[in-house]
Amino acid sequence: MKRLTGFLLVGIVGFLIDGGILLCLTEIFHIEVILARLASFPAAMVTTWLLNRTFVFTSNPSVSFAEFFKYFTVQGTGAIINFTVYSVLVTITRLSDYPVIALAIAALLAMIFNYAGANKIVFNRKAPN
Repeated sequence: MKRLTGFLLVGIVGFLIDGGILLCLTEIFHIEVILARLASFPAAMVTTWLLNRTFVFTSNPSVSFAEFFKYFTVQGTGAIINFTVYSVLVTITRLSDYPVIALAIAALLAMIFNYAGANKIVFNRKAPN
């Protein structure tokens, strides 16, 4: 349970980064909502990898390219889920006017996959619950 709580807290930080950059790009720079996501997601992903490896899954202190690649692969698959849901919502609903709501819905749907992948594939170490 401790891991899941930590993962959710890190996810909130990632969401705030993703959403903050998304709002900045769409509202200030008037970049199209789907294109803006292509910039906001990588910043959030790198941040969540660093936070998850440090605080949630207590990974090896030395940064590993292999670990980052596994995280990128798992999160990339989760991003496909996330981005697909997001794209559908902003394309076929009025949520293009509220892209952060679409982002929240998409993030919640991808979260289960991301947690399972991080826990079982990327940081596959036993830790106290």
